[in-house]
Amino acid sequence: KNIYKIDFDNLIKRNITFFTHGTPNEIYIVLLSFYKNNLGKLNYLKKEKLYIRLHPALSLTKVKATILSVKKDLNIFLPEIEFIFKDQEDISESIQ
Repeated sequence: KNIYKIDFDNLIKRNITFFTHGTPNEIYIVLLSFYKNNLGKLNYLKKEKLYIRLHPALSLTKVKATILSVKKDLNIFLPEIEFIFKDQEDISESIQ
């Protein structure tokens, strides 16, 4: 079992992090809801990275295809997306 030690002084500051579960359709629904409910904040979001902590059961390829569908279907700009994988950092670090 891996034991993680968190260095709270050096945590990465993230404004928005989505945590995915077991289905790529979920990211479609989350992004759709988020952008429909936050249209006034889109200019701010264009300057920020969007972080997505990918569930280990999900295929990165399928999630990327789903994100492209969101962009196409809503005709929106999405900020730069950075994926966080379980071997990059402990979940408690992502939550911080």
